[in-house]
Amino acid sequence: MRRLLNSKMVAVGTILVVALLVAGVAVASTSRSAPAQVAGEAPTVVLEQMTVEEGKPTLSVVGSGYAPYEIALVEVLLGGGKNPIIVGGKLVNDAATFNVKAALSTAVTPGIYTVRVTGTGGSIASTPLIVVKTK
Repeated sequence: MRRLLNSKMVAVGTILVVALLVAGVAVASTSRSAPAQVAGEAPTVVLEQMTVEEGKPTLSVVGSGYAPYEIALVEVLLGGGKNPIIVGGKLVNDAATFNVKAALSTAVTPGIYTVRVTGTGGSIASTPLIVVKTK
C-alpha cells in the first residue's frame, strides 16, 4: 500500500512540475513588452553628411536616445513618405546609441528626402537628406 501511495505521489508531483513549466513558458512567451526608450531622452538621429552626391553608395547614420537592445531600422522616404526604402539597420547598444553605414539605392535621385529611423520598441526620429547631382 505504501509503495502504491509513493508511486502515485511521484506521478502527481511530476504532472504538477510539467504543468507549471508549461504554464511558465506560456506566460513568458506572451508577456514580452517592448523595451522602453531611455528615460528623459528623446530619440535623435543625425547624418555624418547631410548632403551627398547622387550615386555615392554610403550614408552614415548616428542615433541616440533609443532603447538599449532594440533594433533601429533606417529608411529613406521617397514620394512624400509613401515609398520608404530600407537602407540598413542595427542593434542599439547598451548606451542607447547606434551607428549605421547604409547603402543608398539608385532610386534616390537628386532631391530632398527624409531619413527615418524606427526602433522595434517604438522609438522614432528623422532628419533631412539632400542628394545633389554628381559634380
